[in-house]
Amino acid sequence: MVPEFGIYDSGFETYDSLVDPGTIETVKQMSQRVLEKTVAVFEQAGLKVNAVSVEGEPGRKIADFAKEGGYDHIVIGSRGMGALSGMASGSVTQKVLYFATCPVTVIKG
Repeated sequence: MVPEFGIYDSGFETYDSLVDPGTIETVKQMSQRVLEKTVAVFEQAGLKVNAVSVEGEPGRKIADFAKEGGYDHIVIGSRGMGALSGMASGSVTQKVLYFATCPVTVIKG
């Protein structure tokens, strides 16, 4: 299986009436550029990847993507914001750990 990775947006569709459509489109374009640059890094290292961009609440979307794709493991980074900050903002990593139906490895960054 070819590894897959993605850029997961924070769910602007929830706030469509509050966020300017131009802003949403700009964020999507930026996300696509980051994804393309990341693919290039993997390809330069001789690795083949499938890049996927999914919109929605990141923690749930990552977990759902892994389940629907039949993946048996998720590897995710953590910025190490601390327990208090993570509880206040609800980190993506914490949500992936909660929703995932497969093992999750967290890499501290």
